Amino acid sequence: MRSESTLLMPPRTIGASEAPSTRKHQGIPGVERLSSGRLFAVYYTGTLQGEGPGNYVVLSTSTDDGRSWREIQVVGPQGDDALNQRAFDSTLWLDPSGRLWWFWSQAYSNGLWDNTAPGNVWASICDAPDTDSPQWSSPR
Repeated sequence: MRSESTLLMPPRTIGASEAPSTRKHQGIPGVERLSSGRLFAVYYTGTLQGEGPGNYVVLSTSTDDGRSWREIQVVGPQGDDALNQRAFDSTLWLDPSGRLWWFWSQAYSNGLWDNTAPGNVWASICDAPDTDSPQWSSPR
């Protein structure tokens, strides 16, 4: 049985088991460029061949016009039911005060989200994105 309280738990930061070498697909990219030229990119991925349970979202940055990238953070569902959920459709927004917002969706899924399963949208904010080690708020 699904627990909506589990779904509403903040996503966890994911570790080495989600290394790039374990990923079988990626999709729905988003890019934001700061006035300094620093780029941020987001997308979702996972260890399955396509969309489905266990998908998570990745945040990367580039300071050389996209020639090289560094992953900053990877987040996904947590809790006892995490493998029955997926994170997906990530996007970025640079607000008028210069804060960078990172949004993503999270839902229960046996494949593609059918709009009837419980789901929500998360956000994390970076107040100073143009630093060597941008700090992100806890997901809310």
